[in-house]
Amino acid sequence: MTTRRELLEKHDNNYAFDVSEVLLADLARVKPLPMVSVVIPYYETGKIFDRCLHFLQRAINQYPGQVEVIVVDDGSSKYPLLDHTNNTLIRTIVFEENQGRTAARNVGLAAARGKIIMFLDSDVLVDESLISNHIKLHLRATEGGKRAICISFFEFTDGKSEKVFKDRLTAKDINVNDFRISCTYRETWIGCDEDKQYIGQDMQLINETGELKTWVGQYKAWMLPNMILGGAFSVQKEEMVAVGGFDSRFKGYGFTETSAVTKMVAERGNVVVPCILGGALHIEDQEINVPQAEKDRIFKKKHDFYFNTFIMEQIQ
Repeated sequence: MTTRRELLEKHDNNYAFDVSEVLLADLARVKPLPMVSVVIPYYETGKIFDRCLHFLQRAINQYPGQVEVIVVDDGSSKYPLLDHTNNTLIRTIVFEENQGRTAARNVGLAAARGKIIMFLDSDVLVDESLISNHIKLHLRATEGGKRAICISFFEFTDGKSEKVFKDRLTAKDINVNDFRISCTYRETWIGCDEDKQYIGQDMQLINETGELKTWVGQYKAWMLPNMILGGAFSVQKEEMVAVGGFDSRFKGYGFTETSAVTKMVAERGNVVVPCILGGALHIEDQEINVPQAEKDRIFKKKHDFYFNTFIMEQIQ
């Protein structure tokens, strides 16, 4: 018997290739290409979802393989998904009552037909090369005998940004301000007393860990799965199904994707590969997002459960 934490501490994330070099490859000559299922949990997102679909269509057009889009309306009443059902891009699943993103993602996962599942949030606007770039990384990892979880990075902004209303979003349009790339550790990020030592420290987590290749165990305040944010990441479907999808104990804001990817890294040996080119706009809208003070309170509670219960559970 061993714990998930012990498995994470033994995990070797050296995926053994140069991400920048792989992203220069041309997919047009690669056959067959895997089918991609984009799974989007939707809850009261409203008009910004139209922009999400607009830029997603751009990314689909650039990918030379097959893509399906599954949107799960998690019980919206103010801005129901029915407002968007005339869009031929999407396949819809509607919950009568709100069940949370964990349930929405699991239902989308079960319905997906693709080999690669990309989980995207409904307030995230992707650059047009994002799907293709993720597939390049998955294919290269598979060539090396690895199963990958590919992650993208964000420019956090609001719905008033002029980029939201552009016709195109290219990789060069994304000015990443993501904590995983560069940050000064904030007091509000403290999940436990041990984290207080990091307050005010400047960090470049991706760079410091060789684009995650040298990440071992806990690095500063984080475990490797904490680098996987729910807004835009992709996995092999069979790998996520093998660990039972997302754990229903994680509901609502915070850590909702972490349960599944932790099991994939610890129990299945999946490597986490950063897509360092481009990324996505993550729209911070107070009407559709949890207020910051509430986020901080929830974060501490989820942090405690993740570090002191979930990863300490024994695995046969």
